[in-house]
Amino acid sequence: MYFSQLFAQDIFAIYLPEFPILAIYEWFLESWWCGTTFIQCPAVHVQRQYTQCLQTQSEEPLPFFCKMHLKNTVSVHIPAEVTLTVNKQEITVKGPRGELKRNFDMVPLDLLKTADALQITVWFPRGKLNAMPRTIASHITNMITGVTKGFYFVMKAAHAHFPMEFVVKTGLVEVRNYIGQKEVHTTEILPGVTVTADKEKKNEIKVTGNDIEAVSYTCAKIHQSCRIHNKDIRKFLDGVYVAERGTL
Repeated sequence: MYFSQLFAQDIFAIYLPEFPILAIYEWFLESWWCGTTFIQCPAVHVQRQYTQCLQTQSEEPLPFFCKMHLKNTVSVHIPAEVTLTVNKQEITVKGPRGELKRNFDMVPLDLLKTADALQITVWFPRGKLNAMPRTIASHITNMITGVTKGFYFVMKAAHAHFPMEFVVKTGLVEVRNYIGQKEVHTTEILPGVTVTADKEKKNEIKVTGNDIEAVSYTCAKIHQSCRIHNKDIRKFLDGVYVAERGTL
């Protein structure tokens, strides 16, 4: 549970001062559940206070305690051929193509694994925190897609006069003859990423891997290694660009 006891005490001390703080806090942890719009509680005394708050006839606005959402939960489906393991905030995904790990300890989330799904929950979602479960769910979905299908990016060299050439070595990609320069533009290939050069098309390479972030970051570094300097980029368009991407 990623909220402090002091926060709960502040809320109940303001709106429910006649009840013991510790007892209400235990009800909050054990007995509360989230409806579609408002917080509801099966405890009789707190439910009575909550009902009176909603049925008030005064023109004063309701306190934020009566309006606040309790939690936001997003579910991610786990395919049959994928094994997903949760260790605190670390996610491990194993599939036919390999294994991926990622740690989400930087965000206040609860991760609960069921038979064929992973539930991602954030408590008291307000502002950007409300969008966090969907973001983490997208990361985990990309991990599942990576270990089952894999990702690929096709990069092409565009030139106006000086044709460029790719040279793929162990852990490196070299771009030669960029705008006629003798300098060799070298880019390191991240672990888990494979770069292959097409023998028929010398101005094209294919970047593949299971981790979409590692694959896309490698492509970004190749693109940035061939950026034009001190010239109008609307006129000088020579460079290496992503032409196609998808799943294998």
